[in-house]
Amino acid sequence: MVSRKKAKGKARKAAKVKANAKVDEYAAFNPFSLTQFKKSTCTHGWNPAEYPDNHDCYKLIEDVIKALRRPKTVHDTFHAAKDAAFEKYPDIWADPTQLEWIASAFVSIGVEVLVQGDNNDGRGFLMVSSATFSEWIHQYVACELHKSVPALYSARLNELLHADEGSLAT
Repeated sequence: MVSRKKAKGKARKAAKVKANAKVDEYAAFNPFSLTQFKKSTCTHGWNPAEYPDNHDCYKLIEDVIKALRRPKTVHDTFHAAKDAAFEKYPDIWADPTQLEWIASAFVSIGVEVLVQGDNNDGRGFLMVSSATFSEWIHQYVACELHKSVPALYSARLNELLHADEGSLAT
């Protein structure tokens, strides 16, 4: 008879293997171009023409999306994306206007993936990650730049990171 302690250990190990397998599946989604989202008929409030194509805001978005492709675990996804952009673009992180524009871009990307209904090859993961990163930017602006809230609301970020399509659509 297996002890409860051993059974719990085996269950944790199986859950960890399952989570890592899920990340591997998402990390392999097909490359795409940000221009395909800029050409969308409905950008959901994002104005792609506000900055020129070679602006650092576009580079930041591309860097974050590249980082979303390479997580080691599910929980690394968000931190990898944040770290990819935070040190490289310090001027953007001090400007709430540019950050709001970038957050709108991530909402547009996530919604466009949802509308396309293409959950194959990790695009569903891109949808969830985009929504989560957009929310994190909004919270960062409120907490760090405007000082209107004392801390980031990590429960909301966790809820978005683990949301399904139905939850995100509402």
